[in-house]
Amino acid sequence: MSQRTYFYCRVSTSEQTTANQVQSFRDTGYEVKEGLVVEETVSGAVCAMA
Repeated sequence: MSQRTYFYCRVSTSEQTTANQVQSFRDTGYEVKEGLVVEETVSGAVCAMA
């Protein structure tokens, strides 16, 4: 059985990116496959749906 690790990365504003979070995983030795990275830009101050 193959083991997969998914990375969930989140930032709070549209001006921020998750690139530094992905790089931190790489720096610790994980192989990060782009298709297994989930990235979200969400602000807790803004209502997601009305």
